[in-house]
Amino acid sequence: MRPPLWPVLSVIVCPPVGPWSELRGIRPSRVWPEDIRVIARAEAERLELPDYDLWLFDSRTLVRMHIDESDTTIGVELINDPDRVLAACRARDAATAAARPTVEVWAHTTSRDH
Repeated sequence: MRPPLWPVLSVIVCPPVGPWSELRGIRPSRVWPEDIRVIARAEAERLELPDYDLWLFDSRTLVRMHIDESDTTIGVELINDPDRVLAACRARDAATAAARPTVEVWAHTTSRDH
């Protein structure tokens, strides 16, 4: 039985700088397949995507991450409100359509960009 594909999408500054440039070497797992994509922060703002980290586990459960200025997770919020979950699903779909595979982004990023 083949494991499910886990989509992972990150909003980044383009070209990738700082800690984001460390993602350059990440490749999808062969054991647990992932679809790793990135979207530029400017594009995320244009699409009016949420300005917080979130996880969607299914079409009924949203987890909003609360992260402080030092990138430390200080809490999580489990959300089951159908309207908020639907809004997050729509944001995910818009982001996924606009995002590019990580390996494609890195192929167009020179070593001086990070």
